Amino acid sequence: MSIIHSKSSLILFLLIVLTGEISFAQQKPQPQPQISNLEQRQFRQAQSYQRRNQHEDAIRILEPLYRRNVGNVAYYKALLESYLQISLTGRAKELVEQQKNAQPGNPTYDVDYGNVLFQENQKEQALEVWNGLLKTYSGDVGIYTLVANEMARNRLDEEAADVYLKAYKQNPDKAYLLKTIGDFYRNLLNYEAALKYYFEYIRKEPESYRNVIRQILAFRLEDDAQIESVLKTLREETRKSPDLPEIQIITGKFFQKYARYEEALAVYEQLENGKSQGQYLLEFAREVQADSVYRLALRAYGGIIERFPQSNYLLPAYLGAAECNMAIAGQEEDQSYARQAVDMIHKVQAAFPNHGQVAQLSLLEGDIQREFFFDIDKAIEIYLQVAQKYNRDSAIRERAYRSAGESYIMRGDLDNAARILQKVTAPEEKPQAAYDLARIAFFRGEYAEARNHLNTIITVEGLSGSTVNDVLALQGILMNEETAPEALALFAEAQWLIYQQKKSEAVSKLHSALEKNPPPTFRIRILFDAAHLLTELEKYPDALSYCNRVLEDTQLAFYADEAIFIMAGIYDDKLNDHARAFQLYERILAEFDHSQFTIPSRERLKAIRQQYPDLMP
Repeated sequence: MSIIHSKSSLILFLLIVLTGEISFAQQKPQPQPQISNLEQRQFRQAQSYQRRNQHEDAIRILEPLYRRNVGNVAYYKALLESYLQISLTGRAKELVEQQKNAQPGNPTYDVDYGNVLFQENQKEQALEVWNGLLKTYSGDVGIYTLVANEMARNRLDEEAADVYLKAYKQNPDKAYLLKTIGDFYRNLLNYEAALKYYFEYIRKEPESYRNVIRQILAFRLEDDAQIESVLKTLREETRKSPDLPEIQIITGKFFQKYARYEEALAVYEQLENGKSQGQYLLEFAREVQADSVYRLALRAYGGIIERFPQSNYLLPAYLGAAECNMAIAGQEEDQSYARQAVDMIHKVQAAFPNHGQVAQLSLLEGDIQREFFFDIDKAIEIYLQVAQKYNRDSAIRERAYRSAGESYIMRGDLDNAARILQKVTAPEEKPQAAYDLARIAFFRGEYAEARNHLNTIITVEGLSGSTVNDVLALQGILMNEETAPEALALFAEAQWLIYQQKKSEAVSKLHSALEKNPPPTFRIRILFDAAHLLTELEKYPDALSYCNRVLEDTQLAFYADEAIFIMAGIYDDKLNDHARAFQLYERILAEFDHSQFTIPSRERLKAIRQQYPDLMP
């Protein structure tokens, strides 16, 4: 499909005029007729018709508008667009001639005339018009780019590329043309050629590399072969400019995007010097840490700590390294990494006892003591010390208070938990603290107070706050106060026990809650909570039993697909009974067409077929 003039053409034209790149821009500007409010409304209506592809209706408005305002560029462009959209090329020619007469000497309209000829399938005549313009305005880069753009819109790719290149050869001082050529090849999905010109542009104007990096990272690479081809070009271009950090940065970012983390790290390690002081490594480490590639992030943080001991990035590197050790400890269930994190924190505390950033490390130590060593008292002690020492820093102080309050809940001390949490007033911490207070009231059976806290959160944060899902879930649970008060009280006790990591006792409370025959919407929550807890306790037959209760309860038929999916996961991941898991995944596909578990079930079926072909029928 030929691509014709649009509003973007007008924008491009105006930009070229304003920047003075076209020689005719130096002429005395033509005064534009005054446009009445009525005409403005009519023009907006015509544009609305154009957006809906109702070009006949648009033309009925635009033709009289243009006749009353001959030479008006906006009306001209809009009317020309509609003519060409419905192949009224005869009228389009007349319009272009009329506009040329109104503004003689303006080569833009000759470009438009060539476009009309092309729409009439007169390609050679169109090229003759455009090439004639290039000869007439051989020193005008604006005309070259305007003609090249028009050729590109009409998919004359080779001709457009030739004009773009001629424009740059005749104007080597205009480096932006290299980026324009790169954009042109990017739009053609010729990414290797695009890279070549983007990097030439950066070599000319390295300070503008951010204008290019977004374009390169937006390449739509659909298969491994294409990715490898672009990576090969990247490596070649990088070798040409080993001392140009901007190109190295782009290369590193591209490696990251396609999970070539080792190569990316090597690029950033080579980039670092006495001036950057670990800047590139820190940015890389934070990004791969966010991607859960903790070991590689740890190496990058370690590189900063080892190479740049005087850097301003040193303490953030220590914090990141400690966080990564903590994450690895959780992933591998290995407390030795948590111990390494604590040792690292103590080392920094000794070296920088009064540095403000040490507060974050101290808070992290409290988290480690609580979550990995289950030393709640030690964690509370650390949090309260931080709150006192950094009392003037409201963000640190109130984060410490909130963490201490949550730790008191875990210890079973609801009074002290409430006392500490009520001290939290900072906007960034208040919603979570208020939710914790709501949970305390819930655990105590003080449901009205719990609702007050929840309503306060919604009033302040609305339905887009960070705690909204938790708030709505607890509000839903509280709705069972009248219909199932005994079950609700037992469920609240179970939730408090879960918070304290007393999972076996929590299961017992949930079992008792089920005996109170709660309504279906509450019953399903209790059954699934029990199944998940029993899975964590490695009591898999009991967990399966609770899921089967869902399948046997006709009032819970709506949740059958979720129960089957949980059971399949237990057989698949915990019991290594892949044949049984396969049957359950197949059942979801067969019986629940529109289930949210259809896609993950299909993915697991495919994986099981590939990994265990002998087990499959």
